[in-house]
Amino acid sequence: MGGGGELESGGAPSGDRATSFWARVRSHKVIQWGVGYLGAAFAAVQGADLVGNAFDWPDVVGRALILALIAGLPLAVALAWYHGHRGLQRVSKDELAVVSALVLIGAVFFAMAFRLTDGADASASANALEATPPGNVAPQNVAETHPPNSIAVLPFANISSDSEQEYFVDGLSEELMNQLAQVRALRVTARTSAFAFKGTTETVDKIAGQLNVAHVLAGSVRKAGDQLVITAELTDTTTGFNTWSKAYNRELKDIFAIQQDIAREVVTALKVTFGIDEDQRVPGSTDNLDAYAMYLQATARPQASIPAAQAALDVTEQALTLDPNFALAWAHKAGLLLFLRNDPRRNGTELQAMAEQAAQRAVELAPDSPVAHAAMANAASTRGDWRTAEAKYRQVLARGDPAERGGGYGLLQLAVGHVYAARDRLLLQRQRDPLNEAAVAFLAASEDSLGNFQAAIAELERGQQLFRPWFAGWYNGVLTLAGRPEFSFRDNPSAVGFSFANPPFAAIVTNWDDPVAARDAVRTAYAGIDESVMPIWRVLTRLQIGALAARFGDPELAMTSFEETFPLSPGQIYAIWRPVYRDMRKLPRFKEFVRQIGLVDYWKQYGWPDMCRPFGENDFECD
Repeated sequence: MGGGGELESGGAPSGDRATSFWARVRSHKVIQWGVGYLGAAFAAVQGADLVGNAFDWPDVVGRALILALIAGLPLAVALAWYHGHRGLQRVSKDELAVVSALVLIGAVFFAMAFRLTDGADASASANALEATPPGNVAPQNVAETHPPNSIAVLPFANISSDSEQEYFVDGLSEELMNQLAQVRALRVTARTSAFAFKGTTETVDKIAGQLNVAHVLAGSVRKAGDQLVITAELTDTTTGFNTWSKAYNRELKDIFAIQQDIAREVVTALKVTFGIDEDQRVPGSTDNLDAYAMYLQATARPQASIPAAQAALDVTEQALTLDPNFALAWAHKAGLLLFLRNDPRRNGTELQAMAEQAAQRAVELAPDSPVAHAAMANAASTRGDWRTAEAKYRQVLARGDPAERGGGYGLLQLAVGHVYAARDRLLLQRQRDPLNEAAVAFLAASEDSLGNFQAAIAELERGQQLFRPWFAGWYNGVLTLAGRPEFSFRDNPSAVGFSFANPPFAAIVTNWDDPVAARDAVRTAYAGIDESVMPIWRVLTRLQIGALAARFGDPELAMTSFEETFPLSPGQIYAIWRPVYRDMRKLPRFKEFVRQIGLVDYWKQYGWPDMCRPFGENDFECD
């Protein structure tokens, strides 16, 4: 017979079989089922990716889902083949066998894929370990090192022809940082650390390594009259690729809308949930563009000196003249006034009162602003009103500001003796603000207070490498080493970063090996402190010499140093929990002192410190 009519072994013509096959595919909608399955699978993968990023799911979850969906495709096609036509409802034994076989094949494929993945990961880990010299630790994968939802907003570059716009651009960068900080799902690096890279030539991966962030937002601003040109780009520090960028050519009046748009775009690119109304601005802002421009200039000016702080205060006053209801400007004014208390030519008591009034005004104007409540907390803490400071810091946290505006709550907890809680909070602050000089110093102080000497020294030595000069490290280094009898200041230890060859320490160090002579030298040095220097320097010098007095067996003089310096700087009380002051804390004068400065009242309301215990009705003892 001719080829066209020759029968196959099954008895049906091959052309008829092909026709029957495609007819079944069409009638049972196999292709539609397959396409629909692929569409649903793609949607499932995208949804899992969004949820996984928000909740930091491990990558293995996404891989497992993809492999499961791949294995499920043959099942979907098989079900369509047998049941795509609505007339066929029951599953026969043959059909069940086919489905079971496909499930088994999918399971084998699934297991083999994971075995290959695990093998590749293990091989990569082994190669990394082999490449690591003995005694070193293999570096972690960058994606695992940096929290996925962490971001640093670097100071935008000023490309305007007018260099005076630098302050405006820096302030704009900080406001954008504050806008993103409202998103609870994001961990935003604090200003101190982010602005340490202003004008830097460091690569993105090096910046990410120092700040421990997975994303960096950078850009530029050109301001000419009322015209703004702002460019912004978001970089994934793991890959080095830009994940989002945009240019804005707007009028100055659109500045608030631009900030909100950038924040929305960044959050969308990072695939996190806003957690706030997307159209909500930072509480306590202004609609007056001129006042806002002045405020940006004021916040961008560094407070490293009395003249700089005064210049910032003058600009802030101009902003408040333009808009007396600008709550953020009132809060900033409060902080500047507190800083200016260090000027020996001014009345510190009067400045303290003015700062508290400014902070109170900020809270009245913007009761939902964490910035305003933080200003109140800082002012209360500076005055030694521990209970008010505690209540205000709790309100700061309740209003969604995990940064606590500079970590002031950690310092408060350290001052009142809740040292373990302070250490934990300061550790969190260092993660968010790793290049903050004060944060490192206070963390070292908390470790020393807990008896973790090596951890304290490690923080001090780290700070000496990062910050030069580092006066907070010098002060805390003296107090730390004073509590260790085996250390001699003759060695000029690296953790202190200061030479003791000059007064008032020279005579003390000369007599270091003779406790009696050293104690006399300490008393002489304490009596000869220069009263003409800035108040903060008098405070720190008295407390340092007081610590050496405690070391050489004179806890009474150490107690005197705290009694005399407390009115000038109540916040320095955080040092009383150091090991060097152990004998001082057993003095009757110590009990009377902490009663007078309100610590006992605070302890009765918020809990006793880690090193003290109440007994009887009105007494307590401290270690």
